[in-house]
Amino acid sequence: MESVTPKVTLFVKNLSDEVEEEDLESLLTKVVPESLPLVSIRLIRNEDGVKRGIAFIDVSTQEKAEKCLKLNNYNLKGKMI
Repeated sequence: MESVTPKVTLFVKNLSDEVEEEDLESLLTKVVPESLPLVSIRLIRNEDGVKRGIAFIDVSTQEKAEKCLKLNNYNLKGKMI
């Protein structure tokens, strides 16, 4: 039987078209270092590959998720996330 990594998923909206997965990971590393390690970051795109301005970030515990919420209303590349 495979072990399943526990995770808590955060929904991020109002992302600039310039934001990439690496930008979100770098932001979390700098602003909330104890939120790491991340389980995954999924930047959502439409069928044509155009970014939709939203992302899902998975972290391993509820405590880490709550620390990531400190980024609510953070200015990332000109937009408040």
